Amino acid sequence: MTTVTTTSPLSSSSEPVNDDRNEIGKPCGGADIRNGTVTLPVLMGCIDGKNLSFSDQRELIQMVNRRFSLGGDCERTIQLIGKSNGVEKCRKLISVYFDYCRLILSELVTTTTTTTAATTAATTTEYIDAMNGLLAEFETRRM
Repeated sequence: MTTVTTTSPLSSSSEPVNDDRNEIGKPCGGADIRNGTVTLPVLMGCIDGKNLSFSDQRELIQMVNRRFSLGGDCERTIQLIGKSNGVEKCRKLISVYFDYCRLILSELVTTTTTTTAATTAATTTEYIDAMNGLLAEFETRRM
């Protein structure tokens, strides 16, 4: 993850903004929230009783229910998500899915080596090699 110092669209001051575009393949920093989209980090924040008070959780749920439509909702949601562990829980969930993907790919390699159709094996092996390359690249960026 790259951290750049820029002027946040949510504030007039210069503050660090996480630029996860290269890591997750889409713009971050509240773009979905400003469009009224409820994301997994927001939902995880709604149930984070460890880092958010009950009143913060209730406030976040109310903003979700109205799809961040009132003035200040987007800024406050981003603030609460930053305070919660929603993003970290999402990163852990992504890691679980990548581990599961690796398991499936390793099973495909085993299956492919016993397949008699040479063209299917070659195509599958190329696919597996490409997926392993993508997984390795993700792991490198995540570290």
